[in-house]
Formats: sequence, C-alpha cells, structure tokens
Amino acid sequence: MPLSAALRWSGRGLSFTGSGGLEVETAIDRPIGPLRLGAIRAGLELTDVSLEARVAVVAALSWGPVHLVMNSAGFRARLGASPGNLGPVDLSIGWFPPSSIGLAIDASAVRGGGFIERDASAGRYSGALALEAIGVGLAAIGVLDTAGPGYSLAAIIAAEFRPVPLPLGFTLEGVGGLIGIHRRVDTDALRAALRTPAGMGDIFFPADPIAQAGRLTTDLARYFPAAEGRYVFGPAVKFGWGAPTVVRGTLAVLLELPAPARVVVLGTVTTKLPTEEHAVVDLAMDVVGEVDFGQKRVAVDASLRSSTIAGFPITGDLAFRMPGTIRGWTRRGSWR
Repeated sequence: MPLSAALRWSGRGLSFTGSGGLEVETAIDRPIGPLRLGAIRAGLELTDVSLEARVAVVAALSWGPVHLVMNSAGFRARLGASPGNLGPVDLSIGWFPPSSIGLAIDASAVRGGGFIERDASAGRYSGALALEAIGVGLAAIGVLDTAGPGYSLAAIIAAEFRPVPLPLGFTLEGVGGLIGIHRRVDTDALRAALRTPAGMGDIFFPADPIAQAGRLTTDLARYFPAAEGRYVFGPAVKFGWGAPTVVRGTLAVLLELPAPARVVVLGTVTTKLPTEEHAVVDLAMDVVGEVDFGQKRVAVDASLRSSTIAGFPITGDLAFRMPGTIRGWTRRGSWR
C-alpha cells in the first residue's frame, strides 16, 4: 500500500497527515538450534492519529517428530499524536501474537496435525486438529471470540474408531461432543441450511477436518453464535446399521442453559441400497429437532439432500410443530 504522510507541529501539538502503509519482507532461512528463522517482516502504518512500526518473524521449530510453524509474531511501537509519556506524544511498545501457528506430528504412534489462526480485526481465534493414534482418529474444531468485554468459545471434539457391535444390528463408529461457553444454538440458521445443497454439513465427524477447516469453523461460528450468559453442551455419536453397512448416521443431543432451557437434536442419515458400491437408492437426510421450554413448543425439520433413486434426483422436506405446555402438549400439529 502506498505511503503518503506529513508530520506537523503547531501550538496544539503534534499531528499526522495522510494515511497508508508499507511492508517489506526479507527471506533468511537461518537455523538457530532447533529453531529456523524463515523471514523477517517490517512494516510501517500511518493514520491521522498515530504512526506504528512493526517487526515480525516467520519461524519453524522442530523437536523430534513434532514440527511447529509460527507466522508473523513480533513487536510493535506506536507513536500517538496526543499528550502522553513523552510529553506532546505518547509512545507504547508491546508484542503481538502470531497470526497463525501450524502443527505437524509424524511419529510411529501418532500422526497428524492442525493449526490455529488469529483474525486481529475480528478478535477471533479459530483452528482445527486431526490426529490418528493406534487406529483411533481424533479431531477437534474450535472458535474463540475475544472482541467485547468478555469471550465466547465453541468447540467440538470427536473420536472415530473401528465399528463396535451394538444390539439390533447397529454399530458404534465414533463418539464426540460440543461445548459452547457464552454461546447459543441458532436453530433458524440450522433450518435454513437444511434446504441448501450441502445441508448442515458434517461438523461433528468431518472426513478431513484440516482440508475442510475453513468451512467447519465458519459453520461452527454461524450455528453457535456468541450469546452472553448462555451455555451449550452435549454428546454426539456416529453409527451404522446392517451387515454390510447400508445405513450410516450421526446424532447429537445438545442442551442449552440456563433457563429458558432448550434441547436441540441434530442428525444426519445416509443409506445406499442394495450396497454402497452398487447403490440404486442413494438417500441423505438432515434433521433438526428442538424442544424449547421457554416457548413451550416442539419443532422438527428434515430435508433430503443429494439424493437419487436409479439416477433420478429426489427431494423432500418435512416440518412438524406442536405448541402447548410442557406438562401437557396439545395434539395440534402441522405437516408439509
């Protein structure tokens, strides 16, 4: 960005005129023990009220099978055009955390990696982690917002493993859960997502958390937005049915507290018949269910997505509403 600036002194004090910025990056690639400096970035930014200089580094750290990459961490000095610790101007010096940190592990027992990104303008930290250890896949996705007087966190942790037999032909393929601190469940956003080609998206048991991290963290922040004083938590499971497996699904039961409390059920079901390899019937359905104790109602919504029968697309939606009291629901409902 071009830099056009002027420094002016008057009886009122020091002032800046102009705006813009300048940034220069110099490649180094120099090892210092286990640390390797990749580059140094120097920047200068001017506004009408301040002049700020920044120096940051890009570095990598290797410690056995663990590798870390740190991007743009360093120090800044800010000169403000207002009376302060230097008389007519105010000088502040401090450090700023990296804009992103990447992790990779390549050991005999554990393999995988992840990252954390920082959006300074939004005050948001987001990240994803995927590891595989002794035949178990572990995944974590999180969003932390720090803008405002407090903070809010939404995080999902899940583990997938070899199918465990259950009664009635079912198998358990994964367990996980969600925790939301100063967060709520946006059922309107979830219902709107049902009627899109991608549906809700599999945020609890994604196939590749790192490759889909951008979408996953965006969905996590959209479906569970910040809400001061609200808390969300609950388990999730991944299951199958049949031998060989012809039905797969996920189910999450979430509780939002304090009063007025809500119970939200999120589910996905897919089936391929007669077999997964030679499917004539290929159906996928997302479901959002809600019991709202404050509004004293039950709501269920479901929608087919990316579904075909003998190659022909098939679509369908279902909605059910049952208002009444918690102790004695009325028998009125609506279907469409």
